[in-house]
Amino acid sequence: MKTLSKIFFILTSPLLFASCIFWQATSDRLLSSLVINSSDDVETIGISGDYLYFPCGRYGLSIIDISDPTSLTEIGANYPLDQEIGNVAVSGSFLFAWNRQKYSPKNIHVLDISNPASPSLVHKARTVLDYSHRVISGDYWYELGIDPSSPDDMTLDIYQVSEIVSSTTPVRYGRGTVPGQGSRIRKLEDELREGERISVQGDHLYFISDFSFMVFDVSDKTTPILTAEKPYDLTQFAVAVKDPCAYVLYGLNDDQEDNKLQLLDITDKTSPPLENGIIESIGGIGRSPVVSGDYLFLRKEGAIIVHDSSDPFNPQVVDRLSVRINWGKLFPFGDYMFVVSQYDELLGVVLVSPYR
Repeated sequence: MKTLSKIFFILTSPLLFASCIFWQATSDRLLSSLVINSSDDVETIGISGDYLYFPCGRYGLSIIDISDPTSLTEIGANYPLDQEIGNVAVSGSFLFAWNRQKYSPKNIHVLDISNPASPSLVHKARTVLDYSHRVISGDYWYELGIDPSSPDDMTLDIYQVSEIVSSTTPVRYGRGTVPGQGSRIRKLEDELREGERISVQGDHLYFISDFSFMVFDVSDKTTPILTAEKPYDLTQFAVAVKDPCAYVLYGLNDDQEDNKLQLLDITDKTSPPLENGIIESIGGIGRSPVVSGDYLFLRKEGAIIVHDSSDPFNPQVVDRLSVRINWGKLFPFGDYMFVVSQYDELLGVVLVSPYR
């Protein structure tokens, strides 16, 4: 079993950062730290080689050299863009930056990062959908949202990444529609959480709205179709997928005092997923379930819970890493993980190792 050797924490308020420095003095698990400016929540991040790209709201883009884990260095600060950004994605030598549809135009900033430390703007591409959730997988760009010409429906558009790179008005490669489901997208406008709600694995796209978990067959990129759905009576916050299982975080609402992490059997992609028990009753507010290799991670107040998920149907808690922040989003990358939490207008980056 591969051992996940390091975890990045991203902490944000001056008080929290001061606590982190105290922890640095008392724990050999913390390796380095850094503070940068950010005005908005970080939804997704991008990594290319030894460089980490952070969306920093109205401050633009921050570039961090992560080649030396004992000395994180911000080499590019406040790269200017004409809108606040909360999301970035990397594909090959290009970086894509955008923000939530409620607050910004539908522009996708396309940047050439062939020189990773010095991005250059190629152009701004513009797609069609409102309230869109976006994810890149392989050579394709997936966008789930609402077409203004058909606001009552949920629409899944697929583009070739090369088309986004080459055109300011990209032509879509395929489209699928779920009639009458537009409201499920619209209700998420305040809590898009793109990195936690949409993902693609193989020939399937997985999406979680407030009250439904959906499976789309995207094997035919020209005609994606909804093949399975599980409705929920309670609010769903996030999902992580390790085929043939999905791990769904849900509760009554964001202030619910006992969120739960539920296991769904998604072996049959054409039938409603089967409930297969509660992995963890959190006893508080949970966040950001993610899978990396043989591990399932869950963020909760004051801790990151580490599960051995080598048997995806029977994840077992193997470690609990205490942290001094209440919230944070988890972003796995190889042997590393970033935990991101924005507060006020500061973003701190702290690198630790979770295993002794």
